[in-house]
This record gives sequence, structure tokens and C-alpha cells, in this order.
Amino acid sequence: MSDHSKLVAAPAELRLGELTIYIAPLSDMDMCELNEWVRARYIANADKAGRISGETAWKQMMTFAMDRAMELTWTAPPGSRLMATEEGIVQLVWQCCKRHTPGLTREQIWTAMLDPKNIAMFHERFARHNSVPISKEVQPGKVTRPTRRRNGTPASTERRASRTKR
Repeated sequence: MSDHSKLVAAPAELRLGELTIYIAPLSDMDMCELNEWVRARYIANADKAGRISGETAWKQMMTFAMDRAMELTWTAPPGSRLMATEEGIVQLVWQCCKRHTPGLTREQIWTAMLDPKNIAMFHERFARHNSVPISKEVQPGKVTRPTRRRNGTPASTERRASRTKR
């Protein structure tokens, strides 16, 4: 019997400056660990916020957080919002890499991801794969519109302009 699991989940090499990691799809165990990470972060955030508010508020907040945490997953809000943070992205990359890159730490990923050269590379590759125009300079927070529609035809502003003149 042939084993196709290595073919399907084969790791891909990713170079982040000096750091070379091997990233692979998440396994079921990885997804369970991400769920546990989200739950732990949610409870830690509630603990931190509750301690500022006083003892009674802290107890209420922790009770609510413990109940709510059992329902959380990394793919649905508010878990997905935790995953969209820098810490969440590092956790996700680490989960994808830990089996195939022994000794890799979250701190190494964090350092490599915050390197300006790597940030520029991420922006360029994201733009290339998502049909986003590439600007010479990365402008955080600036929203760019695609120059082509999903079906490949050029995007036009004529129709929009004619609607506003009515």
C-alpha cells in the first residue's frame, strides 16, 4: 500500500533572510493546538483586563471568559481576531513549521517576520498572488483597488462617475 501523506503534506522551503524554514499544511493536532492557544490567550486577556477593574469585576470577567473560551476556535470570531494579531500570525507559522524545522522557536519567526526586507517580500508576493498593484514603497494602511475584475476585464470608473452625475 502506498503512502501519499508525504506527497499531500510535503513541506515547502521558505527563506526569511538568514532563516530557512520548512512550512507544511496544518495537521488535525496542529489545529487543536491552535484552538487551545486561542482559548489561553482569550482567558489571559480577560485576566489582564479584569485585574484593572477590581476584584468583583475580575471574578465576573473570569467566569464569563472561562465559559466562553470553551466555544472558541481559531477560525471563528473572536478567535480569528486573536489570530490576526502579530502574535497570532507567529503562532500559526510556528505550528506549520515545527514538525519539519526542529529547534525553531517563536522568537526566531518573530524576528524574521519583523525584518523590513522580509516585510517588503511578503507585500510583493501577496500583491502578485492577489492581483494587487505593486507600489515602489510599502504604505501601511493604504487600501489599493485591483486594476482588474475577477473575470479578468479591466476595472473602470466610468460607470461610477456617471452614477454620481445623475
